[in-house]
Amino acid sequence: MRAASRWIGKQAHVTMILTTLVLLMDHGMSFADQKRCTPEETSRAEAYLKKGTALEDDYRANLEDARKLFLKAVQSCPTHYGSRAALLRVSMEMRDWQTASSLVASLLEEDPNDTAALMGKGALLIVEGETDRGIEVLKTIIGRLEDRGDLAAVYSNMGIASRIQGKYPAAIEYYRQSLAYRDKPVVLLNLAVAYEKSGSKLKAKKCFEAFVDRYPDHPQKALVVERLRRY
Repeated sequence: MRAASRWIGKQAHVTMILTTLVLLMDHGMSFADQKRCTPEETSRAEAYLKKGTALEDDYRANLEDARKLFLKAVQSCPTHYGSRAALLRVSMEMRDWQTASSLVASLLEEDPNDTAALMGKGALLIVEGETDRGIEVLKTIIGRLEDRGDLAAVYSNMGIASRIQGKYPAAIEYYRQSLAYRDKPVVLLNLAVAYEKSGSKLKAKKCFEAFVDRYPDHPQKALVVERLRRY
């Protein structure tokens, strides 16, 4: 019953976000067709964006709180690119594929070469099981990315795709490249599991131990400690 209630609550929230996006697009008009935001609206959007990004970067924070702030940023200024890109990014992290798909479509409508949208498209293809196509899309934008967080996300997603394919050496390399750009708990865990699956037990153990040392108050710590007892 509790699981069903959580699912219903999540679906209601997703519906609310999608409804907001539709309303912001002014009955079928693209974001590009919206009027420019006033300086006050832009400033308000950027303030929400800054607060949301700070929460998103804190592994102890609730991503839902970050998403609410990004949504407020989009509501404040529908044409603010950074806010929409952030809402897409956090929706992907939260596995809210409906919202992510809607944002990818709107961004690509404006610019078929938009890097944030192509990052989302590549990740969605991987989720849908089209791993080769997803990796192919992500590889096309690596040379155009400058933000270390974006590069980390791209390599992490290619690692996930390779892991799904059972190509653990490739997954390991992608995860290592991701961590070189940004140290993120989930990527370190994925790297540990990839090492484990490839038979490199000692390297897997070192990754699990590094996770416990670096993130002593992480919600997953107890599970990782329990896993370490197998070694």
